[in-house]
Amino acid sequence: MPRPTSLCGFVLILIIACGVNMSHRVLGWHRVSQWHSRTVMGTGDESPSQSSGLGTATHIGQPFGVEVLRDGRVLVTEVSHHRIWAFDPSTGECQVILGSGRKGYDAAGGAALEIAMDEPYEVRESNDGSLYWVEMRNHIVRRWDPTTDRVETIAGTGMPGFGGDGGPARDAQLQQPHSLVIDEQRRQIYVADIGNHRIRAIDLNDGTIRTLAGNGERVLPREGQPIENTPVLGPRALAIDADRLWVALREGHSLWSIDLTAGTWHHAAGRGSRGFQPEPVAADQAMFDGPKGIALTPDGRVAIVDTENHAIRLYDPKTQTVSTLSGAGPASRGYQEGESPAEIQMNRPHGIAIDSEGAIHVGDSENHRLRVLLPTTR
Repeated sequence: MPRPTSLCGFVLILIIACGVNMSHRVLGWHRVSQWHSRTVMGTGDESPSQSSGLGTATHIGQPFGVEVLRDGRVLVTEVSHHRIWAFDPSTGECQVILGSGRKGYDAAGGAALEIAMDEPYEVRESNDGSLYWVEMRNHIVRRWDPTTDRVETIAGTGMPGFGGDGGPARDAQLQQPHSLVIDEQRRQIYVADIGNHRIRAIDLNDGTIRTLAGNGERVLPREGQPIENTPVLGPRALAIDADRLWVALREGHSLWSIDLTAGTWHHAAGRGSRGFQPEPVAADQAMFDGPKGIALTPDGRVAIVDTENHAIRLYDPKTQTVSTLSGAGPASRGYQEGESPAEIQMNRPHGIAIDSEGAIHVGDSENHRLRVLLPTTR
C-alpha cells in the first residue's frame, strides 16, 4: 500500500499474537482522533498449540518480544513454550520458525526447528537476514544463520554470572539478559544484562564482549554522567536511533538515552518512582511502573510499554511530554477491545515493535494475544 503524499499526523497500530487478515489495514500517516483495537493472534489460552495456522485460532503462551521483519512479517517470542513465531499480516497466518518447544539448552546448536530454548525474551533481525535473540533462563544470546538454517550461541556459557569482558563473548557470563538491539553502523550488539545491572556490547567483527554501561550497582545514572564504570538501575529494554541508544529502566521507572559518540547518559522521561498519569504530562514529571519495552516511531518519538500499568505511553522529545496511547493504569488490567485509550485493556504487555507505516505491534503477554490498534477515521 503506497504511503500518502501528505504527512499530517501519527497513526498507531497495536498488534498482539498471530491471526486476523490485516490486508485491509489503513496504515501510514493520517490525522485521527482515536483508535480501536483488535486481536490478530491468540485465543487467550496459554496451552501449547500446533506449529502453524490462522492467528486467531492459534494459542500463544506469554508473547514477549516483537520484531517487524523487512519482508513485513512480525516475529513474536513465546516465553511459555520456548518458541519464536512469524505472523504474516497479509494472510493472517502464523507459524513457528525457531524452537522445538522443548525447554532446555543445546549448547552445540542445531537446526532451527529442532533446538531447545528456555524463555526467549526478545528477537532482532540484522541487515544480512540473521536473527539474534536472548534467552533469559539460559543466560545467552543466540543467532540463526539464514544460509544454513542453523542456530549457534554467540554469547554466554549457559550459566548465570558476570565475567569475560575483553574476551570471547561465547566464554562470558550474562545474568538474565532481557533485551538486545543491533548497531549496524558500529557492528555491535547491545544486550540489557539486567541481572548484572549492566549493558554489554558484543563486537560482531571479532566476537569479543565488553561492558558498555553500568558497574553492577543498583543506582540511577545522572544526567550527563559518563557511561563507563557508573551505575544503571535495571536496564530492561533497548532501542537504537543513529548515535543514541535508548534504555528503559525497569526498577528505575524511567527512560534514558546514551550518546554513543560522547559516551554519556541523558535523562528523557520519568521521575524514577512508580505511578501513572493518564493525561499528557511533562516528561520529567511522568511516572511509570516497570517499563519493559520501547520502540521508536517514524517521527522520532519513543513508544514505551508501561507494563505494570498495563498501558502504552508515548514520549515526545520535541514537546518534552509523555502521553498515553492505551490503558488507564493499574486498575485497567484485563482484556477488552475498545475505541479509546481508556477502553482498551491489556494485561502486562511486554514487547513492542513499529513498522515502516507507523503500526505499533505489542505482545499482550498475560492475555496471551497479539493485538492491533487501528485508526478510527471520522
